[in-house]
Amino acid sequence: LMNVNKESSSRMMGSIKIDYNILKELTFTVNAGTDLGFINGYQYLPVYQYGRYTRTEGSTTNTSREMINWVTEAILQYSKKWGQHSLSALIGASAQQHVEKRTSTTGTGTIDNSLDQLSNQTNFTATGTSVTSALASTFVRLNYSFNDRYLFTGTVRRDGSSKFGANNKWGYFPAVSAAWRVGEEAFVKNLNVFSDLKLRIGYGLAGNNRIGSYASLPIMGSNNNFYPNGEGITNGFASTQIPNKDLKWEANKTLNIGLDFGFFNQRLTISPEFYINRSSNLLLNTKIPTSSGFNTMLQNIGETENKGIDISITSVNIQTKDFQWITNLNLSHNVNKVIALNDQDSFLEEAKFGWNQNNYIVEVGKSLGRIYGWKTVGLYQ
Repeated sequence: LMNVNKESSSRMMGSIKIDYNILKELTFTVNAGTDLGFINGYQYLPVYQYGRYTRTEGSTTNTSREMINWVTEAILQYSKKWGQHSLSALIGASAQQHVEKRTSTTGTGTIDNSLDQLSNQTNFTATGTSVTSALASTFVRLNYSFNDRYLFTGTVRRDGSSKFGANNKWGYFPAVSAAWRVGEEAFVKNLNVFSDLKLRIGYGLAGNNRIGSYASLPIMGSNNNFYPNGEGITNGFASTQIPNKDLKWEANKTLNIGLDFGFFNQRLTISPEFYINRSSNLLLNTKIPTSSGFNTMLQNIGETENKGIDISITSVNIQTKDFQWITNLNLSHNVNKVIALNDQDSFLEEAKFGWNQNNYIVEVGKSLGRIYGWKTVGLYQ
């Protein structure tokens, strides 16, 4: 007899957008959307006997998973053109929430495979979880251009995440960028070399909140803990992690400088770009004294740096009414290193595959992803 596994799912997505023109240059926009998902599972492990291999009782498991995501956004936008000037600005706010609920109930006891439903069982165990996370944001953006030749963009975001500690739920993330269409200048046009030439530069701060929904809170779990109760023992609960009310956003600061070259009426384009990215307040599980009752604790520790260059080359080799041949080539070079760790020069990390060993080392001044272990000096024969 074979195990029986079945799963059914349904999903519903929807969105709505409303635009209202308050003035010719002023527009108010509201966006709202939702994504609902439901998954139900069924498993039956039958009774069988094949020689010495037996299962004396059947087992039925019913599972359910419910996911509810919604997001809403309100934006007030202004745009104006006069002479050689162009200006647009917006201010907005958004909110979103993710809710996920899981339940699993397993029943055992049947000795007849025709009685394969949960209600036919005599002994039951059940588990369930409910996880909620939310994000709220306010933002401002300004775009300005002069003669469509000198371009400027500035943004500021304020994001608040339910995942972080009570003292640091909000983060501020500004960014600025500018571009110069050098190819529109007379001294470049007179060269008759470029069909496009643009210089770009940008600097900005972005946040990272990709951690568990309750990573900063004191979480309790049974974990098969017991305590004496008279002549017997009773299931107990204990903390499964150390709370951190100071846990905050990981910050990524990035500087980009790029050039866009166009030749032969854009049949050939070349775009080299240099970047430096520094990530600080890294969200990592750091080692702590075992006297605390735990081995690790999620903290904001250390800083890393990535820098490199990307080059993109595109050529339109053949372009006719019925046939087109385009070639894309991308070249990249990246160097990363650990700039700082809070209270240590290095620590070992366990790989998530193969043997359970601490075989990756994170060390100040060195690159990430280095394997740490014994060196092979030969083969014993």
